Parts: sequence; C-alpha cells; structure tokens
Amino acid sequence: MKVMEKLGIDHITIATNSSEPYEEQFWKQFDFIMGLTEEGLANEYPLFVTNPNDHAKLEAVIAQKNAQLESGDNAKIASGL
Repeated sequence: MKVMEKLGIDHITIATNSSEPYEEQFWKQFDFIMGLTEEGLANEYPLFVTNPNDHAKLEAVIAQKNAQLESGDNAKIASGL
C-alpha cells in the first residue's frame, strides 16, 4: 500500500456489488486521478512512439476510432474492432 500511497492512488475503491469488472473500475479511477485522457494521449504519442511505421499504424487506429465515434457505431468500438 505504500507504493499506491506515494502514487496518490491509495484511495481507489472497487465496488464488489457492481457488474463492471474490477480491472475496469480500477483503470477508470486511475485515469481520472492521473488526469489521463484520450486527447492527451493523442497529443503525446509522438514522444513515445519512435518508429515511423508504428506512427502510421497508430494514426490509422485513431482515425478509425474517431470515425466510429462520429458514426455512433459503439458496438464496434466496445469490441475493439
């Protein structure tokens, strides 16, 4: 618990009576506490993706997800397609 305390995530709570998986509950709270957003990731990915081929692949995935969001195709987004 000392590590979680130092990271500022020692107060994350997991609801045992929820149908949402524990891991998803954790990551939602972690992202909120750390201020992580998809927009922030999109702006900063060039800092940690150095291979040009990987840049192109990542940009294609982001473009596909944005197109799905705009079309309202939530089933494909949820399945990771």
